[in-house]
Amino acid sequence: MVEVPIWVLVTMSLALVLVGTMLWTLLRERRFRVRIPDLDCFEQALPSIAGMTQATILQGNSVDLLQNGDEFFPAFLSAMKEARETIHFETYVWWDGDICGEVAETLAERARAGLEVRVVIDAVGSLKMDKRLIKVMRGAGVKVTRYHKLRLKDIGQLNKRTHRKLAIFDGKMAFVMGHGMAKEWLGHGQDKDHWRDTGVRLHGPIVNAVQSVFAQHWVEETGEVLVGEKYFPHLEEAGKIPIHMLAGAPLGGVSGLELMFK
Repeated sequence: MVEVPIWVLVTMSLALVLVGTMLWTLLRERRFRVRIPDLDCFEQALPSIAGMTQATILQGNSVDLLQNGDEFFPAFLSAMKEARETIHFETYVWWDGDICGEVAETLAERARAGLEVRVVIDAVGSLKMDKRLIKVMRGAGVKVTRYHKLRLKDIGQLNKRTHRKLAIFDGKMAFVMGHGMAKEWLGHGQDKDHWRDTGVRLHGPIVNAVQSVFAQHWVEETGEVLVGEKYFPHLEEAGKIPIHMLAGAPLGGVSGLELMFK
């Protein structure tokens, strides 16, 4: 048996401690506390909320609530089939179940029909995804990218995920939802295997804001900038609902979402 000098063991131990400390520093989340003054009413805070979260309150929108999977997925799939130019879709969860194949096949069919189809899928949230579906989509011309891929050189991004679930069709209609692409979101929460959730279908100027949120991660991962009327058309008022679009991202600091919910 070869004896290892004690200085070698000490050096290795110190190196491991140093590496561990560096990884912890890279991956840890800083904690912040914010203080919000008392307000007489929520409306009084709206201009400040918009300013502090670097967004604006957009007037003239319509909102359709889509409760649970049995309302959401028929509307979502119908929007895909009716799109004529572009489909942009971002999700954290893409697991398994028939709905996963149906969504992938529908996206592939629209790409074969000549539409620009872009998809962002979180690399951790899609670990259980059938990789064949990515091949199906890419083979049809869908541009698919994985958000923050699990690579050694990107170890500092390991815990920085996209939990966004949104879609934009032709730059004129958007969905923002809690639903993931998985069998658990089908139905109406009738049992432990079927979860309930809420989504919204949006028309009006707010759709440009949703498109901007999609574009943020798309540019980060692909370098492709979305420019032009095809992606950001002029949108007339579609209703009377004011909406404030707030998007979180794993960028550090005090997040707009934290301020909003305080």
